[in-house]
Amino acid sequence: MARDLDIQDDLPLPCRHWKGQRVGWWGIACVLAAGLLGLFGHHPFSRTTAHTEDGMQMVAYDRFGRAASEAEIFLTVTPTTHKQGTFRVWFDADYLDVVRIVSISPLPLSGEARQGGRDFVIQTDAHRSTMLLSVQFQTFGIIRGQVRINEGEAAPITHLVWP
Repeated sequence: MARDLDIQDDLPLPCRHWKGQRVGWWGIACVLAAGLLGLFGHHPFSRTTAHTEDGMQMVAYDRFGRAASEAEIFLTVTPTTHKQGTFRVWFDADYLDVVRIVSISPLPLSGEARQGGRDFVIQTDAHRSTMLLSVQFQTFGIIRGQVRINEGEAAPITHLVWP
């Protein structure tokens, strides 16, 4: 082969280009896998539960969300925590400052501000009760909060909210 042609070879350039392509392919694969696992929206793997140590309450919620989107929080209360056919659900004020409550089911009898948070008084029978809150995220980032039934232990809630 003749080497007297005036052609400039830059073999490291295609190698860098191929390595960049491989990195891009892996990046796309990671984003797709994260989406399938529920990192960017509602998916079975994005749902989590928090229990108190005494086992009196269970909170099920989405750990990932988007700003200005809605999420559901399911709160299950055992019958031993009911007092006179009602129970109080307390959320800390820092959590309620960054989420907006869209709906509560069943409707609370009353709402009160107390102990650095807000209480909702819910009517119930003597059976296991489930309360559904629909909240809308007002900001993005990591949102942390606590929920407590009556005077029991507080269960932590943590959301990662995308812009």
